[in-house]
Amino acid sequence: MPTEISGSTGVNKIQDGTIVNADINSSAAIVSTKVTGIIGVGQSWTDVLSSRTSGTTYTNSTGNAIMIMATMLVNSTSDLLRPTVGGLEIGFIGTAGGSDEMYMSTSFIVPDGDTYLVTAQGGGGLSRWKELR
Repeated sequence: MPTEISGSTGVNKIQDGTIVNADINSSAAIVSTKVTGIIGVGQSWTDVLSSRTSGTTYTNSTGNAIMIMATMLVNSTSDLLRPTVGGLEIGFIGTAGGSDEMYMSTSFIVPDGDTYLVTAQGGGGLSRWKELR
């Protein structure tokens, strides 16, 4: 379903990554432009676990921002999941105690051209890694 934005100069619609601008003040001139870089538009989730390793740096060279979802099995009190983008650790997920097994996940957006990695310390290692690309 298209998103419609009305303004003083015209009507903009976004559908499937395309912005259509109809200028109300002109004689119905319509401009259509393909927009890239909008997360989720023209992308689908891909299971990349078999090609990813904890602590290894990857580069997003898709031409668009991508979203990462990584999950690990937690089975001790010192398990950590550390997402990093562009060399900056952007999160820190860890256990506070207990011995029951559970899963913890992290998700984050990676701009085009930036590097990313997820480090799973302890536990059962990475059990899922999906990318919206």
